[in-house]
Amino acid sequence: MKCKFRLPNGVTCLLVILVIFGYLSAVMGLSNMLNTMMHTAHDLLLNTVFYIMAICVLTGALAKIFTDFGVVDLLQKALMPIMKPLFNLPGVASLGAVMTFLSDNPAIITLAQDKKFAKYFKKYQIISLTNFGTAFGMGLIVIVFMIGQGYFLAPAIGLLGAVIGCIVSTRLMQYFICKEYPSFKEQDAVVESHAINENQAETDNGQKAPETGFVKVLNALLDGGKSGVEIGLAIIPGVLVISTFVMMITFGGSTVTDASGNEAVVFTGAAYEGTRLLPWLASKIDFVFKWLFGFHAPELVAFPITALGAVGAALGLIPEFASQGIIDGNGAQWRPVKRSKVSDTEWKEFKAMGGIEKQNGSLWYPWQMKSGIKDIAASPEAQEKMRNDLIRIVNCQRLLIKGVTVQNSPKFHVHPFNSTDVIIDGITVRCPWNAQNGDAIDISDCHRCLIVNSTVDAGDDGLCMKSGAAKPTNLVKGCQDILIEANT
Repeated sequence: MKCKFRLPNGVTCLLVILVIFGYLSAVMGLSNMLNTMMHTAHDLLLNTVFYIMAICVLTGALAKIFTDFGVVDLLQKALMPIMKPLFNLPGVASLGAVMTFLSDNPAIITLAQDKKFAKYFKKYQIISLTNFGTAFGMGLIVIVFMIGQGYFLAPAIGLLGAVIGCIVSTRLMQYFICKEYPSFKEQDAVVESHAINENQAETDNGQKAPETGFVKVLNALLDGGKSGVEIGLAIIPGVLVISTFVMMITFGGSTVTDASGNEAVVFTGAAYEGTRLLPWLASKIDFVFKWLFGFHAPELVAFPITALGAVGAALGLIPEFASQGIIDGNGAQWRPVKRSKVSDTEWKEFKAMGGIEKQNGSLWYPWQMKSGIKDIAASPEAQEKMRNDLIRIVNCQRLLIKGVTVQNSPKFHVHPFNSTDVIIDGITVRCPWNAQNGDAIDISDCHRCLIVNSTVDAGDDGLCMKSGAAKPTNLVKGCQDILIEANT
């Protein structure tokens, strides 16, 4: 009789922990790793968790007012004909959609804990609110931001997609709950043993005394706010543990400058330092994330991964990503595409964006795009001529471009022109392989240039030097004293 070898309980867990922390400490140093972990968690607690807790307190208070003063009953009667056929939920569930839309996902938890709200639900329905509520979280903030950026159709399409996705995910959740626990289909979410007059308060001798309107409002606000505090405390582990770990495998070290002015990337134990493991892994399968989310930067995969564990924790990533210096030119909205340069699948993807075909279908122009971005010329050909470089610097001296990521430009990405004493150090340039005129770094009529420690992944020219017609206003003519080294 053969005996199968089995590791003792707990050994696998210890091995995984040792591998993770062994890797982080090997790259960052043990002391730096521990300090970064604590500093990042502390910053998230102060700037993210307390922010979410504030949302929960305010929405909890408002929700309690709605439940105690008849708004919930009104919604139940008015919206049942809509909510039942679409989501298989009672009409009051619409309040959950409104509260999460105005604030964030945790607002649905505050509502679900209120018995006056939950009494309208069966058990399987109240559980499915986990799917229903998260579909609309921070919707108002996102829509207002997008409209402020000049996008009108895109946020409307996104909201429609959220509604459709919410219908599908909520009903799927209900189906599998009822399949696993058939009794939940008939059981009420709240079983009330006795009715309580909402306008009565208990006195010292046990008798019921009527509440005044002011006292009732005050009690509702305080009780609702208290439930928000409880939710805020409950999300601390998810935000701190998940988001801290994701950040430590997303961002790199800190940049320091010595007395001579030389800069280097080191680990100091500061918040938000890390090993950049996640972007490296994501870059190996970036086509998956581009297809799923439209991401052009591998670092952005940290958002959906963080949101899987704690939706609110993803908020903590935004300031740090903004400080990383990723400049995106939204080039697909500007660049024409030649049919001969793309595959059949890619050609269909471009046509699905909108646009117009010219020259017997051999050339595609981004024109009247489905994104809702308005055209700024009378014809696609005229608009194409308005394409510009993402970073174009003219007639400058002693120029330093360092540490930024430049990607997806309408035309050239980084283009110093007619300048002297130019240093381009440690930048990253990314562009689709089929980008028309998607040059990475072009040096035009520049003297004394250094291009070093940079990474280039472009569909057109990677690094090139050019010279144009001489003009009286030019500082220099032609390219001279150019050093290019240690680039990838």
